[in-house]
Amino acid sequence: MKILVRLLIAAQSLFMILVGLGFLTRPAEIAVKFFLQPVGAMGLATLRADMFGFFVGGSLFALYGAWKARPAPLYVPLVLLGCAITGRIVTFLIDGPIAGALGPALTEVVMIAVLLLGMRTLSTRD
Repeated sequence: MKILVRLLIAAQSLFMILVGLGFLTRPAEIAVKFFLQPVGAMGLATLRADMFGFFVGGSLFALYGAWKARPAPLYVPLVLLGCAITGRIVTFLIDGPIAGALGPALTEVVMIAVLLLGMRTLSTRD
């Protein structure tokens, strides 16, 4: 079970790293898929910095946790994804349902579930 969970975390992390690298190398193109629109060079710089940092930063901690079979590093991506889903909930409460919002929210919930499963699984002794 531990190996399967570690592989799930690694796969999830690699996906997030690819998204982050997309923001670093093709920010305007990737931003459209996230319903973002950069304003000038500073907007592109913000996408490269902040979105790359969010996706890759959290993923590196998740990969480390999966690699070393340690649950503690998983707190970092959990906090980041928890903040993201909180923002989605606040948006729903303020703006109501938005077309296309369910997919990203469900993706984040699944990612959170994988990380929580990882924390639980990796914290047990064989």
